[in-house]
Amino acid sequence: MLNWIIKNLANIGVVAALIVITALVIARIVKNKKEGKLSCGYDCANCPMGSNCLKKNGSKTNAHMVRSQIKKSKRQDIR
Repeated sequence: MLNWIIKNLANIGVVAALIVITALVIARIVKNKKEGKLSCGYDCANCPMGSNCLKKNGSKTNAHMVRSQIKKSKRQDIR
């Protein structure tokens, strides 16, 4: 068993590094979600629903609501 670990140490190291990176990315997404940050990046200029992102008081709407509106409009266009 020890011999197998020694032979595959490079592969084990790469897999461990990928697991750590994935865990950090997931932790960052969860942290941003708890803080109320949107995942879209606030690039409303290039968004087809950009005019709907801002409410009258200037606060951002829920990005998931905007995405669901886009999906609904695309489904209606297909039909």
